[in-house]
Amino acid sequence: MGNSNGSELPSTSCDCTDERTHGNAAQCLSRLYLSEHLSDINIVFSKDRSVRLPAHKFVLRMRSKKFRDLLSTGQNTIDIISVEPEIMKVLLRFIYSDDPEINSSNVLPCWHAAKLFALCGLVQKCNNFLENTIDVINVWQHNSHAISYGIKPLEEKCLSFILENAANVLFTPGFLELSLASLLNILMQDELAADEVEVFKAAMKWAEHQCETKKRSKTGRNMRDQLKEAMFEIRFATIPIPEIIGVVTPSGILTKDERLMLLEYIAKPDTEPPPEIKKFCKRKRTGVPITTDRRRHDSSEIEDEEIENE
Repeated sequence: MGNSNGSELPSTSCDCTDERTHGNAAQCLSRLYLSEHLSDINIVFSKDRSVRLPAHKFVLRMRSKKFRDLLSTGQNTIDIISVEPEIMKVLLRFIYSDDPEINSSNVLPCWHAAKLFALCGLVQKCNNFLENTIDVINVWQHNSHAISYGIKPLEEKCLSFILENAANVLFTPGFLELSLASLLNILMQDELAADEVEVFKAAMKWAEHQCETKKRSKTGRNMRDQLKEAMFEIRFATIPIPEIIGVVTPSGILTKDERLMLLEYIAKPDTEPPPEIKKFCKRKRTGVPITTDRRRHDSSEIEDEEIENE
């Protein structure tokens, strides 16, 4: 029935078959992720021209200053050079839904891409993921990333994990790849929770790896040259005499005079240390070692063990 002006009254019913009537604004926006519907821009990739990701200029501009600067009114493509298609999909998913699918394989490239496109919220989500997934194997990589890019909260969490789990993390492959500055920083920590002879063994493995990389023979002198000032942060004076004789001495890392004076000082710790010993740090570490089966960090040994158990 019409009104007095002859026009039809608006219907009181709702067309629930239209998907636009379902969900809130955020849910409707998320449905546009990788959708051709209303798309007015395509993201293409210099390294793989077969990939084309549909997007929406308004959404990209709204969420990213970088995209706002890149987009012009007339263009219908954005050519991406430094981000892989799968990583760009994660970025777009965040842009459209705030719900990126971050995992251990993509978190670091996602972090870099998020920085590139000024997506601060995604950068923080990546930081949170890294902080919450630190383990014995990846802690060195996470720590290196934190130091390189000045992510202090992540760096602090990594350092705490390293100190608390030193007895295990010192013998993982990532430890061998540390820079000298990072090694020195770790050895300087009084809270490093490992027996000092284990700290010494780890430092020797690091020095041996440096010699191998530089194609130098693994002599005591060469390894000492690699360790430089980090050597003086090994607490030799806290290592029991039998291990000084049986473990430290054969390495050749100490001079004859250093070994003799060190043994005398360990035997009489209340005496004034001789000059050759004063340059070494003599404080005892305060951390309590926590150890697990170190072989569990060697995948080849795990496989051998599983075969034997079958």
